[in-house]
Amino acid sequence: RVWDAATGKELQALAHPRWVRSAAFSPDGTKVATATDDRAGRVRVWDLATGREVLALGEHAVPLYSAVFSPGWVHAVSWSADGSRLLTASMDGTARVWDAATGRELMAFRGHVRRLRSAAFSPDGSRVATASEDGTARVWDAERGAELLTLKGHGGWVRTAAFSPDGGRLLTASADGTARVWETAPTDPQFRPREPAPPPRPR
Repeated sequence: RVWDAATGKELQALAHPRWVRSAAFSPDGTKVATATDDRAGRVRVWDLATGREVLALGEHAVPLYSAVFSPGWVHAVSWSADGSRLLTASMDGTARVWDAATGRELMAFRGHVRRLRSAAFSPDGSRVATASEDGTARVWDAERGAELLTLKGHGGWVRTAAFSPDGGRLLTASADGTARVWETAPTDPQFRPREPAPPPRPR
C-alpha cells in the first residue's frame, strides 16, 4: 500500500495473490516495484497514477528469455538512481539486473552458495552489493558482472547491505547481532571491517 506520509491517508492499494516481500519507489516517484512470494520469482512494476501493473519480471514477462529468469522467491527489489534498471535478489542465490522499461534481463550475478537476502546499487550505479545466507556480502561490477570483493567476517547470515552516499563504504547487518562498515574501494579481493581508530597517545 501507498500512504500519505504527512496524514497517514491510504493513497493506493496494490493487490497481490501472495505475500509481498519488498517494495520500492522509482527515483521519480511515479512507479513502484514489488517482490512477491511467488515461486516463479516474479517482480511487478506499478503505475501509481492508475494503480495498474505495467510490467512483470518473471517467467511470463518476456517469453523469449523465460529460461533464464530466477526460479526462486525474490526477497528484495531496488531501482538504480536513474530509474532505468531494477535489481532483484532471489532465493536461488542470484542477483539480477533488469531493464525497467522492457523487463529484459541485462545481467546476472552468480557466486553465492546460499540464498540472497538483499541487493543494492552503488549511488553511481556502477556496482552492486549483495547480502547472503552464506555469511558473506559481495560487491560486483554492474556492467560486466565480475565479482570485485568478497566481504567475510560475519558469523551468521548477512541480511542486508547498503552503500554509503559516496559509495566508498558498505554497511552490512547480520544475524550474528552485528552491523559492520567496510571499505569498498576495489583494490583487495578480500576486505575486513574497518578497524576503529586507536586512542590518542598521552603527551
